[in-house]
Amino acid sequence: MNRGWYAILAVMALAGVGLVLSVRPAGAQPAAVSSRQLLVKPEGLPALNLYMEEVGRGRPLVLLHGLGGSGYAWRQVVPALAKSYRVITLDLMGFGRSDKPMHDRYAPADHAQVVLAALRALDVRGAALVGHSLGGLVALLATIEANRGDAGRISHVLLFNAPALPQPSTEAVEFMKLPVVPYVVLSLMPAEQTARLGLLGGGARRMDHISDTDISFYADPLRSVGGAHAIIQSARQIAPADPRPILKAYKTIRQPVLAAGCKDDPTVPISTAVALSKYLPRARLAVLEKCQHLPMEQNPRAVVAAVHSFLKR
Repeated sequence: MNRGWYAILAVMALAGVGLVLSVRPAGAQPAAVSSRQLLVKPEGLPALNLYMEEVGRGRPLVLLHGLGGSGYAWRQVVPALAKSYRVITLDLMGFGRSDKPMHDRYAPADHAQVVLAALRALDVRGAALVGHSLGGLVALLATIEANRGDAGRISHVLLFNAPALPQPSTEAVEFMKLPVVPYVVLSLMPAEQTARLGLLGGGARRMDHISDTDISFYADPLRSVGGAHAIIQSARQIAPADPRPILKAYKTIRQPVLAAGCKDDPTVPISTAVALSKYLPRARLAVLEKCQHLPMEQNPRAVVAAVHSFLKR
């Protein structure tokens, strides 16, 4: 297999999971935004630092990005949400500016333990968790875990394009499961090219709102061995070998849940959001127009409207 074919596979892999590879560029945050590294001690995992940003006052709203992303993925919705809420964006373990450990504990349940540890470190209670893609699955698992012994920590769950029900494995995930090859590909392909093609493959049909500076920062996680490792391991473990225990645990979620999806999502079909809205005990469906897998990039107004509408009920 030649180097050109490796590059094609890389584009397929990143496009298939709809990656937004991003960190917030230095100096881009408004003055009102506070940022810091938060030391967390998740149960069953080594302590690590998570990068977080916070702005606004009111009900805590914690935003969790998708596979390969960071809090920067929410940049177009944070200012509007911060007018009504205390908005906290977290870079998940291994992503953005958070620590990137070289262990293999990157299953959604591991990410959920890290998020719960962050909420406890911040002494946040009554939080609404908002998760995109992988972040949505993490939000559900964090809620299940919190309900077992930390009641009141999470009040609402809002899911956007979350692969939270079984679906056929994608070529991207199967590619990431190959030994060695994904690491080679992500080291050979220029990071900016991978990021740009990944955005296009994830449904960003227009790139005029994404600057070259943005692309440069989207690519930053791929410049480190730890960043590539986190993406590969998270992709490999995104689907459990046996989903039945998780599906059973979903029935214990009593918090109100918004199951939102984009009508034209090529990665997580809208049928998943529809099924989730019927499966979860207190769920409501929202179908978003004019977006594919990246609603925060493609139709941020619809995301803001969905959050406001759901939390004001």
